[in-house]
Amino acid sequence: MKSILLFTLLCTGILADIYLHNPRGSNNRLNSQNENTRNNNRMFDSQNNDAGGYLVGPKMFFYSQSLLQLEWTAQHSCGPDNKAHCNLVIQYMCSPEVRDGARDEDNPALGNNDLIQQKNNNPNELLNNGDFKFGQHETPDYFQACDTRERNKGLFTADQNLNNDVGARATRQNPGGTQRGFECPEERDYYPYWHPTPWKDIAVLVSSDSLCDYYKKQSQNVRTKNYCSSPNSNFRVDRNNWKLPPFDAEFDQYNNRLSCESAGGKWQTYPAWGISPPDCQLAEWSRDNHLGNVRGTDTTATYLWILPDVSRDENTKYENCALRVRYNISTSDYAPWGGVDSDDSMVDASVNGKEKSPVVNDPDLLLGGFNKTLAVNTAQFGRTFEDRSHTFSIRSRHNTGIDSNARIYNLNVRGKRGNIVQAFPSVEYDFTPNDLRIKLKDYVHFQWTGSDNNPQNYDGEGKAGTDRSNIVQIKNNDGRGNIPSFISQDDVKTSDRIPVQTMFDSQLAKEFAHLDQPTTFCATAQDTDCCKTYEQLENSNNRDNDDWNCNVLNAASPYFERPPVQFDKPAKYHYMSTRNNNFSNRSQKGTITVEAHIGWVAAAAIVVGSIAFLAAMVIAFGAWWAASHPGSAAANVFQRV
Repeated sequence: MKSILLFTLLCTGILADIYLHNPRGSNNRLNSQNENTRNNNRMFDSQNNDAGGYLVGPKMFFYSQSLLQLEWTAQHSCGPDNKAHCNLVIQYMCSPEVRDGARDEDNPALGNNDLIQQKNNNPNELLNNGDFKFGQHETPDYFQACDTRERNKGLFTADQNLNNDVGARATRQNPGGTQRGFECPEERDYYPYWHPTPWKDIAVLVSSDSLCDYYKKQSQNVRTKNYCSSPNSNFRVDRNNWKLPPFDAEFDQYNNRLSCESAGGKWQTYPAWGISPPDCQLAEWSRDNHLGNVRGTDTTATYLWILPDVSRDENTKYENCALRVRYNISTSDYAPWGGVDSDDSMVDASVNGKEKSPVVNDPDLLLGGFNKTLAVNTAQFGRTFEDRSHTFSIRSRHNTGIDSNARIYNLNVRGKRGNIVQAFPSVEYDFTPNDLRIKLKDYVHFQWTGSDNNPQNYDGEGKAGTDRSNIVQIKNNDGRGNIPSFISQDDVKTSDRIPVQTMFDSQLAKEFAHLDQPTTFCATAQDTDCCKTYEQLENSNNRDNDDWNCNVLNAASPYFERPPVQFDKPAKYHYMSTRNNNFSNRSQKGTITVEAHIGWVAAAAIVVGSIAFLAAMVIAFGAWWAASHPGSAAANVFQRV
């Protein structure tokens, strides 16, 4: 039993937040124009500040085995030799049932006796336009099994009084068993979990890599998980379709083999996902009380995810996916971990309760003859924070003409409308990766999304409340500049010129600059579906908010995508957004560096040259030594030579 308890006690910590910036993290937002998250119970338990998160935009997609830079900020310290222990667990799931939904409302409460088919308690309720009303990642069956299943009573819960009537929904962090979406709180708070989950592991980033081997072996990617079912169950695991067992009101309550089989149930084995174990590496070092860049870089925390390999026939399976990142932060004020498979001292259920727990709520300690009260909330002294993306797709390359071995880098836009205070703890607009370095013949998939429903009073260019971005190369290809190059000879005036090396051909450059806006000008100011002229805009009383002001991209969609672009010349390109790059207020600029490959002939020449240079240095040193020491053995050797 000791080895089971060990991996359930990862998170014993203090206050912190985490915000996912690429892909866009929701923080439970959907499409409400509120400054704060309207409903922080909508899909999952984030524990974050309600001001964080990005509104949903048109769905993005990423190609099979392309490289996607995940980006986030975490409020408290992480990385080795820091002020707290931390772990970040990055996972994804794909299912036809994954969706964003259309309303910010709670999912229906689904206790183990509820009939979810009832109209007023139906998570699959449709609106008149056919859209699903509620968002969903985990399924109702998964949540009901969690609600029914006995919680793991071997866990350390300090002095918290847990509700024993809500099964595995009750944890030290969530003692009352509050429902948030269809997430299972016990699975959310502890990793690796001991029952089947719909999530697949991407990476575990740690403050100490001593447990990496353990995490890799315990991951559901490679390890089977168990559950209790009726002995007559006809459910057949289809790992290829990623279906978890259906809810079983009679047998889901049992969380171990002994109780399951004693009740007449069958202790079933759910197979591993059959994919590689998660990557496990040291987390980048970041300071506490800070939502910013990590040490030694000019970026926030990042992880480069190589997306799953999707075959031609699997597009449907990967059409609706979500990503989540959990941030666990731990204290060393007691022993949350013993050695793996050892009898080392550690906290568990044997020290639960106010009289035994090593920590209690707001203790008074006698220091120097006077009492001092510590700010301790034992429900938060072991805490997990979380953010999840909106829905995205992963698609096969089969219809792109791009070889399966070619590298495709995703280049996206992070951030949202607003000045630095209004956007915080999210971020202002920027390209990500901001400084992309690729090799000759690599591809870049340019794509971004946004919303038209940001708060109306938030600062920015163009129509109030809208996200828009475009790409133009900077004049003279200077990263410090803020004036774009011209795209075609028709644009050139006097001393201005088109750069010698251009990112795109003329047609593609126009598309990246103008986006999907109309390509004709309006004959009159009353016309629509056209771009208004300079004179028409000058005579407008509401130029910035005019729907057909193409100068500030108002007529474009918040979503933009073009097929991957191959770069076939070594170069460095500096680019910007004409709408959002506002010098001294906010910057939206980026750089792509295309580096030439070193072929095998050149590499061999470098090796041979290095050896020859080293030999020449040895001979030169020997000659000098022989000349300055005429009686030495070296002198005799050189005399013979």
